Amino acid sequence: MIQKYPEKPDQEDTFLEYELSLIKLYGVVIGGKDLWHLLGYKTGDAFRQAFKRNSLPVPTFIPEGRKMRMARARDIAKWLAAIEMDKPTDA
Repeated sequence: MIQKYPEKPDQEDTFLEYELSLIKLYGVVIGGKDLWHLLGYKTGDAFRQAFKRNSLPVPTFIPEGRKMRMARARDIAKWLAAIEMDKPTDA
């Protein structure tokens, strides 16, 4: 008997997979070049412009005593999982 696997994992599984991977690679808070690359911006200027336009896909913050914006790995994982769920499956 051939076992069929679901074509797409559910969003919770995908989210957990992304979250664990991001935390392992970057820690629970991601900032600087790593952040804007993960969000798909090619330059820091493009990232800053998106922030000014209020169009960043995840919430960001500036920790006290720091100058750069940061985001939680958890929020980035949620965003990535949502994108993954929206992709059409290959037939």
